[in-house]
Amino acid sequence: MLLHALQIQAQALIDIVVRAASLLGYAPSTPSEALQSLLNEGVITVSEVEFLKKVIGFRNIVVHEYVDVDLSIVDDILRNRKYRELVYIAEK
Repeated sequence: MLLHALQIQAQALIDIVVRAASLLGYAPSTPSEALQSLLNEGVITVSEVEFLKKVIGFRNIVVHEYVDVDLSIVDDILRNRKYRELVYIAEK
């Protein structure tokens, strides 16, 4: 259940990133292009782009079951409350 919640949170942020880039006049065809657009506009930082690329990769693994999910990563996300970073970026 927690894995699903993290997946939903990641997808929501991806949707926000793509929508924000669109509102700024870009037409990104991928979330990575949207991230680059937001970086170019100064909305997010390089470190936030790197973090969000990890979030996108995590979401892809969970959704598409590319590989088994490393539960130590999920444990780290939860114990260190890294999910809060998504909320901070979404508010930007």
